[in-house]
Amino acid sequence: MVRFADDVVMGFKNQRDAQRVLEALPGRLNRFGLSAHPDKTRLVRFVKPGGSDRKGSDTFDFLGLTALLG
Repeated sequence: MVRFADDVVMGFKNQRDAQRVLEALPGRLNRFGLSAHPDKTRLVRFVKPGGSDRKGSDTFDFLGLTALLG
């Protein structure tokens, strides 16, 4: 997990865990009067550069890091 100010990126090894956290996140944030930005809160699949499972050229930027998305 990487957090900076009000932005956060969480990494998961398996998609099922990521989906469960994404589903639980709104309720947990709501307990503290917080909410997640609907346009920024999403699951993204990261791939290794040049990997054989790369499906597109989309990227994800966070704090100066640009990562390839699957």
